[in-house]
This record gives sequence, C-alpha cells and structure tokens, in this order.
Amino acid sequence: EKVFQKKYSSGQLLPRVLFIAKARSFNQININATSSSKFSRKLHLPPRSTSLHAKKSTPSLVRCALTSTSTVFKDKDPFSLERYMASKAMTVNEALDRALPLGHPERLFESMRYSLFAGGKRVRPMLALAACELVGGDEAAALPVACAVEMVHTMSLIHDDLPCMDDDHLRRGRPTNHVAFGVSTALLAGDALLARAFEHVARECTEHGVPADRALRAVAELAS
Repeated sequence: EKVFQKKYSSGQLLPRVLFIAKARSFNQININATSSSKFSRKLHLPPRSTSLHAKKSTPSLVRCALTSTSTVFKDKDPFSLERYMASKAMTVNEALDRALPLGHPERLFESMRYSLFAGGKRVRPMLALAACELVGGDEAAALPVACAVEMVHTMSLIHDDLPCMDDDHLRRGRPTNHVAFGVSTALLAGDALLARAFEHVARECTEHGVPADRALRAVAELAS
C-alpha cells in the first residue's frame, strides 16, 4: 500500500503489468493518493474468470479425431500384442512339428529339430501371418511360407555359430548345434533346413490352392 501511495503521490503511474498483477492478486484494491486528488479512486475489478481455473479441455485435434464414428478401446479385453504373438507362436510351432517330423537319417533330423525347436518368439513367421491377416488373406495358405521363413532363419543361426564363423557355444541357454551334434552334422542340418524351406513352400502352398505363380514368387522372395 505504501508503494502505491508513493508512486501516485509523485505523479508516476505504475507499469500496467504490475498494476494488473497487483489488482488481480487482491481482487479489489483501494488506492488513496495523499497529495493529488486526481489519483484518489476506488478500483473495483470483476472476479477472476472461472475459465482460467477450469479443467483443461480436450485439444481441438483430439476432439476432431474422436468423432461419433471413431472406435475407442473400451472393451474389457483390448488387443494385446503379447497374447497375439503367443497365439501365433503356438500355431507356427504346431505347423513346424508337422512340417519336419523325424526321418532318416535320424541323427540329421534330430539335429535339425534341435535348433528349430530351441525356443524363440517366432517373430518372423508371426509377421508373415500378420501381413496375410492385414490384407484379408487365408492364414492356412500363408502358414507354409511362415514356417519356411523360420527354417531359413534357423539355418542362419546354425551356420553362424560354427567354429569357422562366430564359434559360439551357447544359443538361447543351450549348447549350439555343432557342440551338441558335431560340426559336420550341424553344417548338414543347416543345409537341409534351407532345402526343406523351399520344398515346403512349393508343396504346401499349392495344396492350399495358392496359384503356382504366387508360390513361385514366394520362393523367389525367400531366396533373396
């Protein structure tokens, strides 16, 4: 109050920003000048706008996006990527088990299955099935390609672990293929998985009604 009196008694006006800030802080201020009557006044300010203290409204862009036709997840069981991947991994594992049963020579097939079923999230075949689902395709027709992708990937891991490459002794917490079965068998297991991948696409896709030109294109894409 003394500051106000001092400023006004000397004929100086307060800066507008300071004046408004002081006025809003007190909401109603009495300014009494002692030396000049023209500065004597009673200032009544309106109450603070409630809009300044209201809750923040939804941004305009969000309001535009959330129209009456928009779909907002309000279900009790929304989409879960973890559950989706687990479901597709189970589907792929069952298909791989059918695609690569034990055969002759038995040790070679054991070596192939050892690495093929060594664990993993099956991300690559899952993406293949998700792409098929995205465009409205038949999952059963795309499943052979998904399995072939995983076979090629497993082959790359077997060969990558060989002594002539990275010479790794552990893969996903287990001895690598060449440690468990020997270098020669591991090398052949990788080669056999690569050959089985192309055979599986060519044979199984046509049985599910996939046109020959599309199956051939899938083989070409897999080899590139």
